[in-house]
Amino acid sequence: MDGAERPACSSIIIDAAPERVWAVVERPGHLERFHPFCEANPVMSWSDDDRRDRVVYFGGLVLDRTFTVWAPPHAFRLAIGPPDGGHTRSVHWDFDPVSGDPGWTRATIAIHGGGDSGRETLEDYLDSVLLGLRYVVEDGEPVTKNQFGAHPMFSPAA
Repeated sequence: MDGAERPACSSIIIDAAPERVWAVVERPGHLERFHPFCEANPVMSWSDDDRRDRVVYFGGLVLDRTFTVWAPPHAFRLAIGPPDGGHTRSVHWDFDPVSGDPGWTRATIAIHGGGDSGRETLEDYLDSVLLGLRYVVEDGEPVTKNQFGAHPMFSPAA
């Protein structure tokens, strides 16, 4: 191994083509429908050349997102960090057709820049976000708070 940091990463298979998955994530404020730890997802800007929003978690944490790549229907990239401009991480979202069946999508989220500590906690977090995305795409209903379990950092149980 070359010593490069391994990102926190999670994937899930969704019974829908990438275009249908993209139809959920391209909307302003999209996290409010499928993110089980997101209390609010206010939009600061949502135009072709400037996409920015804020994630307000049930646990009180607030992070700002600036989208750096927007490539419908297959990917977007963003920088996420505190509103005061502190340490940011790069997050990659990818939506790839499953080999042999274009009606299915492999959705993947990878968080870069977090170091090795806490990777498991972040991967648990990503698992819940992707479960929420699959639920909304396949069932058409928004998720509820902590629908797939609480998270100690983003949305504690109590």
